Amino acid sequence: MTVQFQANPPYDGLVAKVKGTFGPHWIEKQRLVPLEARHVVVRWLDEWNALPERLFAESEVEVAESHLSGQAQELVALGCDLTTLGASGPLPSKLRNRLRDHREYQGARYELAVAAMIQRCGLPIRWHPDKSIPEWRIYAARGGPEFFASIPGTQVRVAVEAKSRHRPGALNVEGTLDTEAYLADVGHLLHAAEQKDTQGCPLIVFIDLNLPDRPDVEGKPAWLHQIEVLMSAYDGPERSAGFCLAVFTNFAWHFAGQTSVLTRPPASLHVPKRSLRELKYPTLVDRIHRALEGYGVPSSEGALLQG
Repeated sequence: MTVQFQANPPYDGLVAKVKGTFGPHWIEKQRLVPLEARHVVVRWLDEWNALPERLFAESEVEVAESHLSGQAQELVALGCDLTTLGASGPLPSKLRNRLRDHREYQGARYELAVAAMIQRCGLPIRWHPDKSIPEWRIYAARGGPEFFASIPGTQVRVAVEAKSRHRPGALNVEGTLDTEAYLADVGHLLHAAEQKDTQGCPLIVFIDLNLPDRPDVEGKPAWLHQIEVLMSAYDGPERSAGFCLAVFTNFAWHFAGQTSVLTRPPASLHVPKRSLRELKYPTLVDRIHRALEGYGVPSSEGALLQG
């Protein structure tokens, strides 16, 4: 993706959405703490301001065009998701607070991304617990999924769970990432998702690997084979999966830092041969696939995927 920096940059509305969600007072307080302790969103905002300055320092033109850096792309994607969800109402206050929290940000951010993608597929969502029903306190205590989504024109709901793999040195997590040990290691997250109380609804699981982009010798994502091995355990006739669809993503532009990003994040979708509760709407899988292909691209905002 490229962005033109001029008098009214085309993505300023998305960045303003991020600023409004986190709040100017909170942002300024974050800028008073040391850089290494600063929330990643504020670091991305600083990169957004610095990117055009770097471009214009290298050129005397009035309009500069450049690919987004990894950090700037993270900011744009966040703005896209906030805009999509904001069209149907305010974010739950708990989710907004988790986005501001260093330790909670990663999980909350991925929940936001998944919810926005599902909504772009044309499915209205209700966050768990759904306080519009009398039994919401009972369901809240059972540990349900992130949210439920309704299939338009039917009485069918699907449960959606989102998991993001925490890595040292990434997304507010302390430590240093071991770049040599390139392991997907998300089997435990998939198993935990299967234990959620879905109230009898089919379960769709999204898991983000949170790994630096790295191709194998064939040019495919280096983590893809590990995911295929993980999912092969569900291919046998003796095992029924607790989910009807597993989606593995790698939304990891942040690892690129100030380096330009030129490719879209890969994803891998898996429908198990047998499921405890099958998804009887295969077109939804196609919609999710298309939503993933356009993820983080502002031009796709507001467009519902049909099929």
